[in-house]
Amino acid sequence: MIQISNLSKAYSTQVILDDVGFTINSGERIGLVGRNGHGKTTLLRMITGEAKPNSGGISIPNNYTVGYLSQHLKFSKKSVLKEGCLGLKPSEDGIDESYKVETILMGLGFSKDDFTRRTVDLSGGYQVRLNLAKLLVSEPDLLLLDEPTNYLDIVSIRWLTGFLRGWKGELILITHDREFMNKVTTHTMIIHRNKIRKIAGPTDKLYEQILLEEEIYEKTRINEDKKRKEVEQFISRFRAQATRASAVQSKIKALQKKGRLEKMSDIKDLEFEFVSAPFTGKLLIEAQDLSFSFTKEFVSKAPSPLPLPTGQAGSPSMEEGYNISPTLRGGDEGEGDVSGFNNDHISKPESPLLIDGLDLAIGKKDRIAVIGKNGKGKTTLLNLLAGELKPIGGTVTHHPSLKLAYFGQTNIQRLMPEKTVEEEILDAFPSLSRSAARNICGIMMFSGDNALKKVSVLSGGEKSRVLLAKLIVSPANLLLLDEPTNHLDMESVDSLLEAIDAFRGAVVIVTHSEMILHAVATRLIIFDDDRVRVFEGTYQDFLDKGGWKDEEEGVSRAKQNGYKKGNGRNKKDIRRLKAELIDNRSRTLTPLQLRLAEVEETISRLEKGIEHDTQALVKASEKGAVESIQKYSRSIHDSRVKIDSLFDELEALTNEIEMKTRECEEKFEALTLNGS
Repeated sequence: MIQISNLSKAYSTQVILDDVGFTINSGERIGLVGRNGHGKTTLLRMITGEAKPNSGGISIPNNYTVGYLSQHLKFSKKSVLKEGCLGLKPSEDGIDESYKVETILMGLGFSKDDFTRRTVDLSGGYQVRLNLAKLLVSEPDLLLLDEPTNYLDIVSIRWLTGFLRGWKGELILITHDREFMNKVTTHTMIIHRNKIRKIAGPTDKLYEQILLEEEIYEKTRINEDKKRKEVEQFISRFRAQATRASAVQSKIKALQKKGRLEKMSDIKDLEFEFVSAPFTGKLLIEAQDLSFSFTKEFVSKAPSPLPLPTGQAGSPSMEEGYNISPTLRGGDEGEGDVSGFNNDHISKPESPLLIDGLDLAIGKKDRIAVIGKNGKGKTTLLNLLAGELKPIGGTVTHHPSLKLAYFGQTNIQRLMPEKTVEEEILDAFPSLSRSAARNICGIMMFSGDNALKKVSVLSGGEKSRVLLAKLIVSPANLLLLDEPTNHLDMESVDSLLEAIDAFRGAVVIVTHSEMILHAVATRLIIFDDDRVRVFEGTYQDFLDKGGWKDEEEGVSRAKQNGYKKGNGRNKKDIRRLKAELIDNRSRTLTPLQLRLAEVEETISRLEKGIEHDTQALVKASEKGAVESIQKYSRSIHDSRVKIDSLFDELEALTNEIEMKTRECEEKFEALTLNGS
């Protein structure tokens, strides 16, 4: 158990944490949320000792290990597997446990052939994965993960989800992916208004509680301000009258004793929209028999990366077909190699086809998600659609009225470090007035002097907001979005989803977030099983119809490495045991879930009662009805006491359900592996 007490942290005059405290109990997996810049990473660094608090303490038991995913990538071994094995704890009996490393490496997207690769040859993204593998295999008591999914693809994230759900120690997870967090964690903790709040349950539940509490606080504050003004008027009116002196003094003392509820400061949310350009045609882009591969000849002849076009991306007419001069973008799939192509693609005389014979038509209101493992060609496809790469076969035809806005992963590197936020906006649209540019800066949370910040001092999330700001300057009828949520916090991701939903044009998005896939996509372009295909349906439809072949391959490879080996049961026994397990799970969980629902319903009813009593209290105060004021005040107090008690029961029920569910899932997964 880790105890944090009276912790405070500030940078100069900016207070990050103010006298906070919480406990990390045995087995808790905590999702840490809060807006960018509010201190999430700082808190993790204080737990590890990399940063020091201004006051307060962090109590960690003796021999308790804390593991943190370092951003500093330094490898001492030549091969991937040998480097990964450095994370293993010393074996007392001398047994070779390298199979554990192999299992985790393959779960994170490495192949057996990668085990002997030199660590220096890995792209930036795979170096981060290797670092994560070393951390996971070291099995610390407390695992600290700060945005671990940024360099992972969907298949790897799905594996990591299952791995972390079975984590036996404690965990604090920071991620912008709400669905990933809710699947993995047992508790949610938020940094909000310089304080920390922790509850059992998912993120939505915590946000709903805070919203309700702040609504009640604000109503109470307004009510008390009205009463204060009435008392002040009474004092002012009768201060000079001797007959009322006693009453006046009593009012003054009561006023001084009560104190004033301060108005809560406003917390600005990211609110913006993409401006839709009109389009009367049927298809924005049509690709026919599209093929592409990186070759040495292609790389040697390719032009250097150029600044991202503003507004329309140099679209040829429908009659001309594909005849524009492409601009070459560095790297692929967010692998961290932004100065050139991923070495995997150009290490041989000619790489295999990333895209082979793809037919694709993009309609004016399509919502298309491009999904698949990293390095398979998702970013390359967007570059082909945008006209920044030229195919080796087939055609990409743009409608004459196409107006394209492109958010690319590597575009952050195209921002000029010496320029201000405002200047970057004006560069994207030179005819924009300075006041209009400032308005856009304000919309993207760069109000006032923040618009004059230089790009060089911005965080990753702030740079992403600058790129989004450059997109909303000009009207568009097609958005190409390549991992736009990296570096954004949950609140900003929600705002982005709202903007996409309101956009009247088409959207093609590359994302590793299953939450976004479920929320946005009505069609898919799938890179899986060494091929690319168009799937007509939602992401859930895709999963229901078989899902990922690459994921099945990963399970098969894990079995071959001795991970969760079977015990010889036949398929009939497996089916029977699964049925019994499902029946036992239902009989065990049903009464707990029913009680959980009852508790939640009671809390909801009491909270509505508090809201009703608060409104009644306001009216009673306005009328000066003392008995009613006392009645409703007592009712509100009693309800809050009951709610506190019910939340304790809710936490206990949630923990028990989570524990029993996890036990069933682990048994079910073991049976699945045994029977497959």
